[in-house]
Amino acid sequence: MKQALTVLAGAAAVMAFTTRAAPQAAVTDRNAGTSGAPADHRSTSVGQDAFAEDREAIKAVMREFQESIRTHDLARMQSLFVNGKIVWVGAGHPASYRFYARALPTMKQVDQVGAFQFLGDTSFARVPMEEQFFRPTIDTDGQVALASFDYLFRFNGAVSNWGREYWQLAKDGTSWKILHLLYSYNAIEVKPLPATYR
Repeated sequence: MKQALTVLAGAAAVMAFTTRAAPQAAVTDRNAGTSGAPADHRSTSVGQDAFAEDREAIKAVMREFQESIRTHDLARMQSLFVNGKIVWVGAGHPASYRFYARALPTMKQVDQVGAFQFLGDTSFARVPMEEQFFRPTIDTDGQVALASFDYLFRFNGAVSNWGREYWQLAKDGTSWKILHLLYSYNAIEVKPLPATYR
């Protein structure tokens, strides 16, 4: 599995593919109007979001997630998931999956694989890693939530893969926890990074 992850996360680094740094996107809410206030059926009145505090708490989870990757902190990452159990599933677009599978024939198109497998591994301790989010949305009723966004992943300073990511979250007491993370991936060697990610 480590070999599969290395192929997935590090292929672009081997090619020394570089891009200018993508701007850090702000975490925003679904249906936000020009004023920034969500405009959906759960608003208590015009311009007020009944679940604004929950949305802010979920944004904080998203920032913690990014920071735990950047700092290689596995315990911190585990604390963000329900019962500390990381459920992180990758699903490769066909051409990108075939690209990676050439190097590792046992790799599955849909599998429990992701950056979390690098965290706490001393052989990767000095390898810079970063995940950036773009155009995030949060839909919640105050107890369960769905967060979705475009992402790109940098491994050793180079973009490795990009795609779409979805999180299911649930509130456990007063804390929001990730129940399930699902992402698609495009290998940068197969499908170039869209201009909207830069």
